[in-house]
Amino acid sequence: MMVLYEQPISKPELIGRLKSELYTFVDGHIYFNNDVIKIRYDLIHSADTHMYKENEIFDFYINIFNLAPNEKVKADTPLDSIKAHRFGYIISDKFCQEPKRLMIIPYLHERRVYLNKMKQNTEYFYTSIVTKNSSVIEYNN
Repeated sequence: MMVLYEQPISKPELIGRLKSELYTFVDGHIYFNNDVIKIRYDLIHSADTHMYKENEIFDFYINIFNLAPNEKVKADTPLDSIKAHRFGYIISDKFCQEPKRLMIIPYLHERRVYLNKMKQNTEYFYTSIVTKNSSVIEYNN
């Protein structure tokens, strides 16, 4: 095995996250709670890789979802569905008084759309919500 890049990590948040093992690592992105850390492979593969520091190799994205003040993302999510290229985030309120929500989204780092074939002999249903035009206009204002 060939080492592409090696550097000591000093940022306490990153050290703690890696030690806790409460993250999902997919395609150079470390997903945990409501945050993402992107590993800059473009810099690692460049000729000047030895010049880059830790804060240049790792990009931190904090609070990627707009959650209510009393909501949080469960610590051991996202759940990774590799075959479907989707993540499942479990959202709950901090006081566990409300039911939990499951938010399923496509991988945040991919720029592709996966279309699933319709299965034969399967009935598909969808739910629609009818909203008055006046309500939509009021909401947008």
